Formats: sequence, structure tokens, C-alpha cells
Amino acid sequence: MIKSALLAIAGLAFPLLYLFLPAMFVTESIKSGIVKIIAIFSGICLILALVTNPLLASFIFAVFGPMILIFNYMISNRYKVDTTLFVCAGVFFISVLLGSIAIGIDFSDFKSAEYINTFLSTQKEMMESFGLDFNKADILILYKRILQIMPAMLVITSIIVAYITFVITGRSLIKRGEYILQPPSFIFLRLPKGLVRALVISGLGFYLISYFDIYDFNIVFDNVFLIFYCLFIFAGISVLSFFIGKYIRNRVIATMFMFMIFLIPGSSNIFALAGIIDYALNVRNLP
Repeated sequence: MIKSALLAIAGLAFPLLYLFLPAMFVTESIKSGIVKIIAIFSGICLILALVTNPLLASFIFAVFGPMILIFNYMISNRYKVDTTLFVCAGVFFISVLLGSIAIGIDFSDFKSAEYINTFLSTQKEMMESFGLDFNKADILILYKRILQIMPAMLVITSIIVAYITFVITGRSLIKRGEYILQPPSFIFLRLPKGLVRALVISGLGFYLISYFDIYDFNIVFDNVFLIFYCLFIFAGISVLSFFIGKYIRNRVIATMFMFMIFLIPGSSNIFALAGIIDYALNVRNLP
């Protein structure tokens, strides 16, 4: 648990480290019991509150605590991998929203003139310090676009965090001689069959939104499209990694070849297309 405490503190300087924080507690909860681990997690958050910022510590507890609990419950009861992954991603998504509200973040403030002006002035100072030209109109358009697709970005982030947590937990337990139902290696990643139902439901949702004029149709469409687009990109990267690894045995050359594909303009569309084809035809013949 010392490693968990150090990781939590290091995350203050490098926030990306928090991606690996829940996996450590989920792994220990399977071995030592959820009550003990949640107590330790609470203690670490309390220490963070005392030495740093109470609001930040409360946010960390509110975001990761529920996901640790649900992961432990679903792994212990041997739920299907896809079910565990997407339920825990949903829990993380909801926890981020509720945690943000709990510490006083009002998402409507992001649209206020005061907040936008602060953002623009910060960007101007940063870009000028790097010797870059500052174009207020372009930055403002980008900012508003980010706000529009923020829900999709949060959903995608939630899936990534849940996937990383699940994979690290599974691999860590294997090293300790225990096996749980877990996601396969990334090169064998395949999107769940229920994705078709999700697409149909989304289509119905689009129809209702446009028919009843409930919300801005274009914004909703963009968010849902971005979520599915990213899922197919991840699947496509997995497909290409599978075949590159199959035909190019040298890892260095295979990595360089994959990197070169990323440099191709529009490579995201290539990955998404590969993901769609694999979803429809199962070109890797995976079970």
C-alpha cells in the first residue's frame, strides 16, 4: 500500500498516473478483502486532504472509490468481461459527474464570458511564450467545440480507465498465482456483439431528439458518433497490431511499421475501417 500512497501523491504532479491508481486497490481487494482495502484507500485520501487540498482528496475518493467497490464485486462474482468493463466504465462516468458537482464545479460556468476570457488569456500567454501566433477566433472555435464534445470525451476516458484497471488487475493477479475473468491481450481485443443493439438504440434516440426537438440534434449526433468512432479506432489498432505481429516477428520493426501507419494522414479512418470490417467479418477468427 506504500506504492499506492506514493502514486497518489505523485499524481498531483503527473495526473496521468491516476490512471493506474484504482488497479492497485482492486488487485489488493481481491487478495485481502474489500473492507480492508477501502479503509486503506480512505486513509490515503485523508492523508492527501491533510497535506494537499481537501477538495482534491474528496474528488479522488468520490471518483475511484465506487469503481473499486464495483470492480471487486463483479470480479468476485465472475461477471462476464464485457459486462464488468462497461458497468465499471459507467460507474466511473457517473462518479466523475457527481464528484465534480460535490466539490463545487458548475459545468455551466465553462460557458460564461469570464471563464472564456480567462481561458483565452491563458492560452495567449502560453502560445506567445513558445513563439506561436495567437488567433483568438480559432482558439475560441476550438474551445466551444471541446465543450460540445466533452460528454463523448468523458465516456471514452471512462472506458479507457476501466479497461486499464481491468487489464492491470488481471495481469497482476496472474503473477500472484490467481486467475480471474479478464480482457484478452490488446491484439485480441474485439468489440462486444451488443454494439449493434447500441447503434440501433442510438438511431432511435436520434429520431426522437429530432422529432420532439428535445436537444440540439447535431451536438448529440457528434457525441455519439465520436464514441463509436473511437471504439472502432481502438478495435482497428488491435486488428492491425495482430496482423503486423503475425507477419513481422521482429518487435522493433513491427513497432516502427505501426508508428509509420500512425503518421499517414487520415490514419484514424484506416483504423476505424479495419475495426468495422473485423466487427462484421471477424477477420482474425477470434471466438
